[in-house]
Amino acid sequence: MEEIPSHYILSRWRKDVKRSYVLDHSCSGVDIKNPVHRYDDLYKRMVQVVEEGRQSQDRYKVTLQALDEILNKLHLVEDHQV
Repeated sequence: MEEIPSHYILSRWRKDVKRSYVLDHSCSGVDIKNPVHRYDDLYKRMVQVVEEGRQSQDRYKVTLQALDEILNKLHLVEDHQV
C-alpha cells in the first residue's frame, strides 16, 4: 500500500482543514471571581482570534502585533500591583 485511502483520513488531520468554532454566547455574564470561568471565556475568545489571524499573512502579522501589545499591557498591570 503506497497511499492511505481518503476515507481513513480525518478532516482534522488535513493541512487544509477549515475549522469553525461556534462560541456559546448563551450566558452574557462571566463570573470573574471564578478562575475557571475566566479561563473558559478567554480561551473561547482567543480561538476566534487565532482563526481570524491564520487566514492570511497580513492578518497573521496584525494578530502577532496585537498579541504582543496585549502581553506588554498585562505585564504593566502585573508590575503595578506589586
